[in-house]
Amino acid sequence: MGTTLVSWLGRTDLRAVDESERVGLGPVAQALQTGRFCRLELICDYTTEETAPYLAWLKNQSEIPATPHYVTLESPIDFGAIYQHARQIVSETIASQQKCHGLTFHLSPGTPAMAAVWIILAKTRFPAELIESSIQHGVRTASVPFDIAADFLPDLLARPDRELERLAAGRFREDLFYRLAVAVIQIPPLREREGDAGLLLDRLLDQVNQESATEPGYTHK
Repeated sequence: MGTTLVSWLGRTDLRAVDESERVGLGPVAQALQTGRFCRLELICDYTTEETAPYLAWLKNQSEIPATPHYVTLESPIDFGAIYQHARQIVSETIASQQKCHGLTFHLSPGTPAMAAVWIILAKTRFPAELIESSIQHGVRTASVPFDIAADFLPDLLARPDRELERLAAGRFREDLFYRLAVAVIQIPPLREREGDAGLLLDRLLDQVNQESATEPGYTHK
């Protein structure tokens, strides 16, 4: 008895149908062949025509049942939409689980934004194992040594930061920007954060006192 593997369908997976000698089996099929999973929930941001050859090919690679979930994303780096789709599908998966116990999220297929959402979901709403795969290293557990409070999510994932997106489009390669800025955290200006000014002042005074303590004639502030 294994766990349920939940994964996005990536471009490398689709290429594996005709280019397996070059790209290998792809992350999804490679994971299934470990024998650790009892079913696959596959989120597809591709048309049924694009995915049909892959799903037929996948049946020849593994007997594990695969259920495709078709979604439409305006952008593969839209955190809000990715989060909503992934959360809904995982919720439905948990509700329908019978023989399988536990969840595994695959980080390798899809965009960095999709991987970031899996990490957030695994660390907050849906405790799950995180895995990654490659031709060189095979399938292995991904170590993510931190936790996130669920209360932190709404502002972070409600919408992408339009101002930074425009900056990225005008001055930066967009794909590179989103590989560097996997998540954008909006912080209100200091004048709107009551109590923070005092904490910052205390921290600065502590630093001044530590750096100046050995200076002749210095008085502790």
